[in-house]
Amino acid sequence: MWTITHPLVEPSDEPSVNDFLKSITQEKYDKKLSRSFDFKDDFYGFNQPLGVLKVSTQNSQEPLIFLLAKNKNFEGSVYLKSEKGTEVYLASSVWQTYFEKKIFDFRKKSLFSESLASLEKWQIKNSNVDFKFEKVTQNKKISNVKDSNTKGSNTKGPVARGKSGDNTLSNNNSENKQTTGAELNNKDKTDESKKIWTEVKHSDILLDSSKIQEFLYTLSQPMITEFVSESDPTNEQKIKWDLIKPLVTLKLDLPSGVWVSEFYKSKQGYFYVWIKNRHQVVKIAQSDFDKMNGLNLRQLRDYSFAFAFDKNKAKSVSLESNNQNVDYLWLENKWALGQTSLKHQEPLNNNDIKNEVPKSDEKKNEQPIRNELGKIDLALLIDQINLLTIDQFKEELGLSFKSNHSSYVKNYAVNFYEEDKNLFFSLDFYKAIEVNKNDGKMPKKGEKQTARQASKKLIPVKSSLFNDIVFILESDFNKLQLDRFFKPHKTNPVQESSQSSQSESQSESQSQSAPSASKTEVTK
Repeated sequence: MWTITHPLVEPSDEPSVNDFLKSITQEKYDKKLSRSFDFKDDFYGFNQPLGVLKVSTQNSQEPLIFLLAKNKNFEGSVYLKSEKGTEVYLASSVWQTYFEKKIFDFRKKSLFSESLASLEKWQIKNSNVDFKFEKVTQNKKISNVKDSNTKGSNTKGPVARGKSGDNTLSNNNSENKQTTGAELNNKDKTDESKKIWTEVKHSDILLDSSKIQEFLYTLSQPMITEFVSESDPTNEQKIKWDLIKPLVTLKLDLPSGVWVSEFYKSKQGYFYVWIKNRHQVVKIAQSDFDKMNGLNLRQLRDYSFAFAFDKNKAKSVSLESNNQNVDYLWLENKWALGQTSLKHQEPLNNNDIKNEVPKSDEKKNEQPIRNELGKIDLALLIDQINLLTIDQFKEELGLSFKSNHSSYVKNYAVNFYEEDKNLFFSLDFYKAIEVNKNDGKMPKKGEKQTARQASKKLIPVKSSLFNDIVFILESDFNKLQLDRFFKPHKTNPVQESSQSSQSESQSESQSQSAPSASKTEVTK
């Protein structure tokens, strides 16, 4: 391993040193100059060389020293010679770049030179977050997330389904489905021995460990553009470089020790990093600074876990709207339509029994609709649900949402059952709400929407994998096209017949009482 020995002692950047040595050994000279008559060194400029290259090898007892002359020929080529030799070589001007190398070119310029693979704890504070992250074992429970180890519920599937529940959900989560057997099919939730990242002060927030690893990977990308100081700054230097109040503070607990750095922006627009454990002050690019300063919770939070169910476990699916239930069963390696029924049917009046449509005709009319429902690809819906992502959590909508909406109106429900007809995953979809696009708050009554506050619609969703309600984009919900799984709602045939006869009699009486336009005359 190469090490810099002067003017400071530290490990060098291996690729930079190896590339340099490879270049000078492969570079050739153009020609050897004739020494038929004696030219003194000052003619070429060797008495004041531009550079000196000293190379020591294992085989040589003394180092080889090469000089780069100050002068050039009329074509811009340079003169080279060894210190003790008499031959002068004419070479390309590329050699000048080799002799002009500085210590900066051979130093490690990665801001974080150590591997972060074994990192267990780290902290970051910027204008958006003040978080402390820690890796915990998988068996440590995270509040608000349903335990995947609980045995499945006894709630039966479509064949033995009972009456539907209420179609509203209060903010206090009074509705509690029997879905304690919810199971996450997530790379962070499948291996109990695997460690996942959590935020120490907000253990109720489920983080996406892969996103955190991606951010930690970006920590290896920032490159030092200038080594400003090899010691801690003095008070005068702090004022000169504006090292007064850090915009970002980063702390990494590494096996080799604690790595602490503070990030600053000067009035001149330079971005400084004070690496306290190295006693260094360096400069970095703005793009690298922005990655640290721009980190926020949305970049690290898991927005897919509420829909990360194991779709391969589904053997029957029940879809519910406000007035219908539709069941699908997994038979012979494909989804087949099961039972369809109306939730609410008005009782027949005794006086209208004679007008009831015969059951045989009713089944005949319903059969084409059942055939159409049977053709719908349920597997596509299951894949779409599995790929849904949360747009916002409840707390992200602000206090105005909590105070203005005490309940949500449920429109649809989708329930998934295992082979033993146990309910293992369910979703409830509620009526859309409108929020401001940028700040996520509800628009005030009578408030004019500016371009910055353009509204968007969200669908409240209750997942059995999470104890609280979450919100998805209405556009994502519309892609599910749940309406196509339900036949058009028909009123009671007796009521429909009586209503049509009443409307016909009303229209007939109106036509008799109304004057005819062709017989009306206007005279002066």
